[in-house]
Amino acid sequence: MTYLLTRADVRADKIAAWDDSYSGMIALAVGALDPRYAAVAVQCPACGIEKPKLAPDERNFQAMQAIFDSGDIAGTPSLLKPIQAFRWFIDYGGRHGTLWENRAIRVIPPTPVPLRAYLAAPFTRGQILFMAGRNDEMVHCNPEVTQAVFNLMRCRKEWADIDGGHFGLLYYPSGIFEEASARQCAFLVDALSG
Repeated sequence: MTYLLTRADVRADKIAAWDDSYSGMIALAVGALDPRYAAVAVQCPACGIEKPKLAPDERNFQAMQAIFDSGDIAGTPSLLKPIQAFRWFIDYGGRHGTLWENRAIRVIPPTPVPLRAYLAAPFTRGQILFMAGRNDEMVHCNPEVTQAVFNLMRCRKEWADIDGGHFGLLYYPSGIFEEASARQCAFLVDALSG
């Protein structure tokens, strides 16, 4: 975000975040923690196995804000276990010329308040598109937790269900990919044009 704001060709009030799965949950949290985002679009966000024991209140949000501002970053291999995840990484990441590596960045700050979309949800200011996979097979995409995050948001928000489980909308070309990308594009055009 800070880099984008240095560019003359970027309008500061027209920046959105888009993400999928675990990074979709992060985009939801960051969309609340950084008020410079005008919109956030997520697909199949991994909002958690269960709701955190902590309340989504101002005190916990401020603690999360401090973590966001000064947390440590460490590399780790992908933690995804289902065969669908492995197949997608091998099929798409393993294609010639992608230079894909099975590594991810995960922030694990030493604090009792985790970076979770549930705790940040009531403080979201931008517009949100939640695209949830029907029959999502990823354990961290508990539909009750995902719905609870959505329900806590007090901003302009849209919910969209999509077929194909967790990974179905990632396969290109496919009807599910076309449906998901068209809905997300329409949302972003609308959110950033007003």
